[in-house]
Amino acid sequence: MIYFFGDNHFGARPGYNLYEKIKGDFDIKFFEDDISILSKPGILNDCGLLMINLICGLGKLPQPDMATETEVKRYCMSGKPLLLIHAGSAAFSGWSWWRKLTGLRWVRENDPDGMEPSVHPVKDYAVRRTGSKHPLTKELKGFELKDDEIYTKLAQTTEVDALLETNISEGTFPMAFVSKNEWGGEVIGFLPGHKPASFENSDMTGDISAIIKYLLK
Repeated sequence: MIYFFGDNHFGARPGYNLYEKIKGDFDIKFFEDDISILSKPGILNDCGLLMINLICGLGKLPQPDMATETEVKRYCMSGKPLLLIHAGSAAFSGWSWWRKLTGLRWVRENDPDGMEPSVHPVKDYAVRRTGSKHPLTKELKGFELKDDEIYTKLAQTTEVDALLETNISEGTFPMAFVSKNEWGGEVIGFLPGHKPASFENSDMTGDISAIIKYLLK
């Protein structure tokens, strides 16, 4: 079972748009602008993959309570996988342990660790496979997006293996990467995909599906 939490995200609804493209291929529960279920002890017991594409404290989403933190941390400590889509690395930035496990972290204004904010230029860009020897890399195709956000200048929180990258005038930046948290759980970040039109790109959604299949093995 996949639990997928997304937000409205400035009206773009990237979590929902992704869910609509993959829901026929996976056993998945989707929640938009609502994380209240995470405050129930043991709610993630049947979760084989936790997917996050939201930022708490943004829009309709309040900051999470202690019960939510307890349940999410218990899941992470179990060693089960985590897939952080787009801004998902900033989902729970108020938790110090969360900020350490994301691999690369989207940094917002007034960061608790005093990090410089990340930036996202908007332009056409191509995403290509890196030379990584990670077994997932060969399952990814790469893709091109039109006039969409490119996440750059993320804070590196632990060692990562970049699987996909983009090269733009500002530099070369990882777009998908894998790391492990302190409890041995695999964490994959996938950054592209803000505007609804980007989710019509079957190569991009196909790469996300390939990542999900890998994490569910």
